[in-house]
Amino acid sequence: MKQQTKARLERKATLEWVPLGLMHVSPYSQRELNQNRVERLLSDFDPDLLGNPVLSRQHDGTYHILDGQHRTMAAHRWLGAGWEEQRIQCWVYTGLTESEEADMFDRLNDTLRLTTFQQYRIRVNAGRTVESEVDRIVRESGLRTGNATGPGVVKAVGTLVTIYKRSDAPTLQRTLRIVIESFGDAGLQGPIIDGISLVCQRYNSALNDDRAIQRLSTVSGGLSGLQNQAERFRQRTGLSRGQCIAAAVGNQAFCTHECRAARIRRVDRERKQRERDGARGR
Repeated sequence: MKQQTKARLERKATLEWVPLGLMHVSPYSQRELNQNRVERLLSDFDPDLLGNPVLSRQHDGTYHILDGQHRTMAAHRWLGAGWEEQRIQCWVYTGLTESEEADMFDRLNDTLRLTTFQQYRIRVNAGRTVESEVDRIVRESGLRTGNATGPGVVKAVGTLVTIYKRSDAPTLQRTLRIVIESFGDAGLQGPIIDGISLVCQRYNSALNDDRAIQRLSTVSGGLSGLQNQAERFRQRTGLSRGQCIAAAVGNQAFCTHECRAARIRRVDRERKQRERDGARGR
């Protein structure tokens, strides 16, 4: 640990004048350019308010922008012809690895809010434990994460991270298996994944995965039928969509005998608790 701390100190940023033409967006640690944000900055551009972008020096003499992408683009547009030679004062780090660039961006970013997927991608690149483990599980399940719909693409990365933190890696892995083998790509939606994970977490070894897949893949009305049942339950209870999907899945009675017994015991405990609460309230 001391060695890592020392290495960090040796790469302390220095304030330098850097030509705009040598600055490029880091492919590992930046959000997509928000053109509306650039236009807003440009409409009232003031060089005194530019601040100091944060850069990472590359081996070829160029610089990756870690923080200040929109400000430098606005400066480029405001300067017009010859902008490449214009120098602005920046904080410059030397010797950062790709993952350290991503980690630095994540720590520096406190101006514009990242989308959930942007933050997830950056944290995977930075080697953060939770996001990296989630990414591994998704890939091992034959899927991938993305911010656009496509075959085998999971957009609900926030849900995946929540499941991992709420339970564990095996629960996330079996959840994805049940979802994809039961519903295919159509099931790769946040509430569906969340609901199945709640069932896996609640019943654990009492849940027979193969039977669950067989029952869910042949449920009346298919995935839409399950969602309609969950929506009716949500309107009655006000619970989250994930919780209501879990309830709808439970109603399919695909569990083993032990699973059904566990559900009966839970319902009985909840009923008795409501009765006790009611008696105290009288």
